[in-house]
Amino acid sequence: MAQERPPALEEADEQERTEQFLASILRSAPSGVGVVENRVIVRVNDYITELTGYSREELLGQSARMLYPSDAEYEFVGKEKYRQIAEKGTGSVETLWRHKDGTPINVILSSTPLDQADLDVGVVFTVLDITERYKAAAALESRTRLFIVGLGVFLILQLSLILVLIKLLGDRKRMVSALKKKSDELEGYFSLALDLLCIADTDGNFIRVNAEWESVLGFKASELECKNFMEFVHPDDKASTIAAISRLNGQEPVIGFINRYRCKDGGYRYLEWRSAPRNSLIYAVARDVTERIQTEALLKSSEERFELAMLAVNEGIWDWNVRDHKVYFDRRYYTLAGYEPYEFPPMVEEWLKRLHPDDQGRCQAAVDAHFRGETELFDIDFRFLKKDGGWIWLRGRGRVVSRDDQGQVLRMIGTHTDITLQKNAEEQYRSLNESLEERIAARTRELNELNASLYKANEDLSAALRNLHETQSTLVESEKLAALGQLIAGIAHELNTPLGAIVSSNQSLAQILSKQLSVVTETLYAFTPEIQAWFGTALARSLARTNALEEAGSMHKKRKLLAAALKACGMSLSDASLDAILELQLEDDPSIMQLIKECPEFEQALEALNTLASIKYISDVIALAADKSANVVSALLYYVRQDSDEQKVSIDLAKELDSLLTLYTNKIKYDVKLERNYDSGATVLGDRNKLNQVWLNLIQNALQAMDFRGELSLGIAREGGLVKVSVADSGPGIPEHIGLRVFEPFFTTKKHGEGTGLGLDLCKKIVDKHGGAITFESRPGHTVFTVSLPAEHAGQ
Repeated sequence: MAQERPPALEEADEQERTEQFLASILRSAPSGVGVVENRVIVRVNDYITELTGYSREELLGQSARMLYPSDAEYEFVGKEKYRQIAEKGTGSVETLWRHKDGTPINVILSSTPLDQADLDVGVVFTVLDITERYKAAAALESRTRLFIVGLGVFLILQLSLILVLIKLLGDRKRMVSALKKKSDELEGYFSLALDLLCIADTDGNFIRVNAEWESVLGFKASELECKNFMEFVHPDDKASTIAAISRLNGQEPVIGFINRYRCKDGGYRYLEWRSAPRNSLIYAVARDVTERIQTEALLKSSEERFELAMLAVNEGIWDWNVRDHKVYFDRRYYTLAGYEPYEFPPMVEEWLKRLHPDDQGRCQAAVDAHFRGETELFDIDFRFLKKDGGWIWLRGRGRVVSRDDQGQVLRMIGTHTDITLQKNAEEQYRSLNESLEERIAARTRELNELNASLYKANEDLSAALRNLHETQSTLVESEKLAALGQLIAGIAHELNTPLGAIVSSNQSLAQILSKQLSVVTETLYAFTPEIQAWFGTALARSLARTNALEEAGSMHKKRKLLAAALKACGMSLSDASLDAILELQLEDDPSIMQLIKECPEFEQALEALNTLASIKYISDVIALAADKSANVVSALLYYVRQDSDEQKVSIDLAKELDSLLTLYTNKIKYDVKLERNYDSGATVLGDRNKLNQVWLNLIQNALQAMDFRGELSLGIAREGGLVKVSVADSGPGIPEHIGLRVFEPFFTTKKHGEGTGLGLDLCKKIVDKHGGAITFESRPGHTVFTVSLPAEHAGQ
């Protein structure tokens, strides 16, 4: 039979177990616990040392006054707590402590005397940091719940500490009485705690859980107790949970561990643990942090989106603490200039060190003005030193977000944006504008020189007319006197038409240059960089292209399509702007829609571009009209000296026909439907000027035949060793009896003064001399003249 142990030993063992139990709870307690005697600190736990910043050695033996910011606060707490203790045996008050570094700490103090009749024996106090409650009103409910739970734990700890101290004082009767009383309180708070409390063994079995487990997970206490808690741990968290248990088996407390527990409905909740081991038992407090984890995940996702957004706009963030000259720079702030993230210290001096010397004065003035409240936003462009020694252009934008009671700036936040490409583009646009002015001036000089040539040509043509009149006097007795008179009248008409175009175009060009040049130049400087970039490209393309003629039907259809496309995008332009886009062949420009939408100055830019393109167009008309006048003189000479030979060159027929069509742009723009069918690469060897007389004559005859209203069709086709050029119109046709005489010299059906009767005769002679043939077919509504010429490479 085993020998019974003496009662004294049993009591000593019980006292040791109790002290060990209370010490385990004290270590895992999420609050501060201490003891004072006559308001002198004699015991504190780790929570208090972490909260105040003092070590245990610095606190023990010192007056509690060292923890208060003022004598008044210290005296108030003493009077209020001892008043409450005298009335109800315990006291609780909200007050203000001071951290070792001077930072204020909002706390709740709860005190219970070891002996209410003798306060000199000692007072147990608990402390809870509620600073965050004052900083975030939104967290009030959560903090209140924490306070209540903590208060329950504090009372439990009070019980433990009271027992320890009573045992240390050797008051056995008081210990037994207090133990029984506080045991009932412990059971009550264990049941009412808003956190999840449990006792388990290191094999993973729940021994005791409180009712809050059912509120959080849905399981009753009876469904959890004696069950292995690993059954409820999420599969992905079992490895980390086993590792935490291993630490507890090594008698190491585990604080802040988070895993997921299965709910009764099959879902999972995140629990954060504070666990303390004691031999083979684990005492633990868990808190449901699911909402916090989800909020953190949302915050992380939001931060990632913000990070990506800032990366997309290529901006760096800075946060300036003005008082201590420290600045926060994010990663992009460094990488924008080629530095490694956080390569140099986040100080204002580092920014100033890398600021271009020429920009420092402007930047400092902008900062000072914003600090004085003179500007709503700090906004300035400056150059910043790159890691490779070059310079990057940055746009700094920011705003003061905090001032002290005297109005002094405390904090300023802003961004830096890389605008190097924009600055380079602006420099290119300035160069383009200067180059454009030089080109316009050069073009003006060329036009003046062309004017002089035209006046000389006019004098030459007038001399030719005088010679023709003199020739007429020698033919008075000739049977062709009347025909020669018609010839002279027709030649005069043919000369006056191109000369009139030359004079009119030259006057128009002079007016445009005098009125619009300065306007265009000033307008260019006012455009945004986007408009300037588009303008430079579109101008170069417009000046380089060959003016092509659009038939009226096609222009009208394209205008409707373009207007519909703009309307579908919620935009509109005037008819003049629509015509300008089509005439400049910009309807397929991919940047048009964006510029119309985003740049109010687009129509002004389009008008400027159309003005410059018109200058080139008019100059082309002058050149072509001058060529036509020269061709008329050449035709007369050819008719007189038909045996003369000109050097033959390779002629691109499609290019020649399109160039000649520009002379009729205004006449056929609206009432003539133009159709062109060209075989590519069709060339012949011949006299360009002579053949151009043929094409001009055939086109002029076709347009006059249908009174400049109807359909005009031009064709170029290769057939064997020949190239066939056709000119067709939708006029009334040529009667059969007239068709027999169309190639006779001096035969015409036109009104007096409108024709000489030499046109088709000259055409036939020119075509014959080139080894070709000219034929025609005609019926009402359709007449076509076809010129067949040997192809340039017919023998290959």
